[in-house]
Amino acid sequence: SSGAAACLMFGILVFKESTCSPSVSWVHGFERPVVLFELFVLVTFFTGLIFSGGQNEVAAWNAISSGFWAQWFWVGVVFIGMITP
Repeated sequence: SSGAAACLMFGILVFKESTCSPSVSWVHGFERPVVLFELFVLVTFFTGLIFSGGQNEVAAWNAISSGFWAQWFWVGVVFIGMITP
């Protein structure tokens, strides 16, 4: 989804593509299912880590709840990578 957003921004800024053009609409239509797939993959990944137990479970909870990696996950992956584009 970030790549699609970057392509859209590049096309609009560099090639002066209209924001209402059919090609921009096509990319938006393609981008929405990709974001949903990314969300599915993230949920599946963390579910697998949590259900595997041990240090994997601890790492998963640390990555999504508190600490240094939680900030990177929520700001970098979720906000910048999925919501902002």
